[in-house]
Amino acid sequence: MSEIKNPHDAFFKQLFARPGVAREFLENYLPAHLTAALDPDSIELVEGSFIDEELQEHLSDMIFRVRLKGGGQAFIYILFEHKSEADRWAPWQALRYITRMWEREKAAGVEKFTPVLPIVFYHGRARWKFSEEFGELIEFAGFDQLREYAPGYRVHLVDMSQRADEQIIGSRLLRFGLMLLKYIFRRRELNDRVDEIFEIYRPLFSGSPWDFLFVAVKYLMSVSPPPLPRERLRAAVTKVFAEKEGAIMQTLAEEWKQEMREEVMLEVTRKLEPLVREEVREKVREEVREEVREEVREEAREEAREEAREEAREEARQEEAATFALLLLHKYLGTLDAGTEKRIRALSVAQLKELGLAASDFRTSKDLLAWLRAQGRAGKE
Repeated sequence: MSEIKNPHDAFFKQLFARPGVAREFLENYLPAHLTAALDPDSIELVEGSFIDEELQEHLSDMIFRVRLKGGGQAFIYILFEHKSEADRWAPWQALRYITRMWEREKAAGVEKFTPVLPIVFYHGRARWKFSEEFGELIEFAGFDQLREYAPGYRVHLVDMSQRADEQIIGSRLLRFGLMLLKYIFRRRELNDRVDEIFEIYRPLFSGSPWDFLFVAVKYLMSVSPPPLPRERLRAAVTKVFAEKEGAIMQTLAEEWKQEMREEVMLEVTRKLEPLVREEVREKVREEVREEVREEVREEAREEAREEAREEAREEARQEEAATFALLLLHKYLGTLDAGTEKRIRALSVAQLKELGLAASDFRTSKDLLAWLRAQGRAGKE
């Protein structure tokens, strides 16, 4: 079974996304004066979430839009607290996220904000002991005159922790989901009541692999630490759904088989990881060595190419200087013999430039030969 990052969040959202569940929840768990103002048949889920990423392990939210009987609409914002202990800052968290909703509306150019009904849904072990009033989070230090300038705001709390089982009302699907949420942090009580909780859902079971029962079972299997031993969960399913046990157990067997496969894969991965890491490191080291060797070879090739280009440029400069010097000598001395030309072409570029400057001083080829002998002596020295 693939790991679920937040099984409480996943179960809560799948439950409330089922047709009619959100409507029934509002009808049964809001005060009468609030439900009287709403048109519950118009409720629709709004996509999106405003929870900060670092808080998603303990909080989740759902947003619904509903028409008001007097005209207009409102948002129902449900902040789902899935910690085992109550959080006194929940009214502040809800206010932050509601403000973000209004920021989005302001950016869209509304003239007035849509009213929001904030609901905090809590299903921890201990009773919720904090105020639902935002103002109680502010320390006025006896200066109560400041209260009128603080946000006058409160949340509606739905505390499942102390709600009696007979007070969990609504359709079978809603009661089934809320009962699981109520007891998920109470292992001993869940162990005693899981049969009767499954019994609530039994008439709804369709046998389909997509039935909500499998969502519930997966929830029970995904919470860490597990609220029920695997054998107790199997026994409850077998007892309550005896007539369809085969189909259920086949689906659950596939889930458990997949879970075992993933556990084995995780164990194998843990054992092989050091070996694989070292193998990868060695492969990377060899690739880096080869890259360095290739870089060195390329640098050597580039140096050789540059040396060859410089030699070619030097040869071209020498040939150009020799040709120019010979032209001047031909002008002043006439045709030279092949041996003399060969000696001239062997001179360096600097010598050829000096020869070009001295050419006009030569009267005969003897003067040229004397100059060449002098260059030879200078080179030896």
